[in-house]
This record gives sequence, C-alpha cells and structure tokens, in this order.
Amino acid sequence: MYLVFDVGATFIKYALMDDEGNISGKGKTPTDRYAEAGTPAFVAQIKKVYDEKVLDCDITGIAMGLPGQIDVERGIVYGGGGIKYLDGAHLGDLISEACGGVSVALENDGKCAALAELWLGNASTATNAAVIVVGTGIGGGIIIDRKIHRGKRLLAGELSYAS
Repeated sequence: MYLVFDVGATFIKYALMDDEGNISGKGKTPTDRYAEAGTPAFVAQIKKVYDEKVLDCDITGIAMGLPGQIDVERGIVYGGGGIKYLDGAHLGDLISEACGGVSVALENDGKCAALAELWLGNASTATNAAVIVVGTGIGGGIIIDRKIHRGKRLLAGELSYAS
C-alpha cells in the first residue's frame, strides 16, 4: 500500500492506495499555511498521518502532490505555491527520514492530476493531453507522448505563473 497526499494551501488530503489505484482510508487535515515552525511543522503533520496509517497496513511508499516547482529527482520544492515556507525544502529526504526511511516521491500537484488522468482517467487512451486544475491556484499538466512535460523551469502547464 502507498500513502498518497494531495497537499493544497487549504487542506492536506490523504488516502491509502494500492497498485491498481484503489483508494481506502481517506481523510484530510487543514494545512497550516502560515506555521511559525514552517517546514518542520509540515513534516510533523505528515508524520502524524503516517504513524496513524502504518498501524492499518504495510506502507511501502509515500507519494505527494504539492504546489510549486518540484525537482522530482532531488525531492526539492521551489516556490511552494500557497505554502511559501516549503521553498527550498529537501522535502523528500525530510519526510523519508521522519517516516522511518520509507521511499518518498514528490511531484507538482497539477502534474499529478495529469498523470492520474493518463493512468486511470479520461486521458488513459491519449498520446497527448492537457489537464487544468483549479484550487487555491490554477495549475495543470501537459502530457506529450504519454509522458509528463515539466518544462525548462519545471513550470510547464502551470497557469498560476503565467503573466
């Protein structure tokens, strides 16, 4: 089982998900966008959910969709979208360390939505697609040849940054 998170500026939503995309044990908690403790408080919030869910099943990994520019290779958040204190955080390493070394994958939330549509949604038969996500910000993802397109500055598909 995987513990998956959709981190937004208003709520952190989470669920347990299997390899087939079946979801169980959903929940949400308010995001503390202005936490004085910043990133450590955010990591503590994620660890609390992990500690509760690890009692229910064997969690083999954590997947997290986040606002901002995400360096998926290095697990670093840039900008942080509506959660500014995440800017520059090596969040993948921090969460893995807090959760007993479990593998952590990070991606921009709009790109996660596009990947989900490609995997099990309306774009499952598409070669190329675009997905728009409206939340606190406006994000999205672009699929080219069935792969996510991140762009030169990790901003491809992000409408909130368009000027």
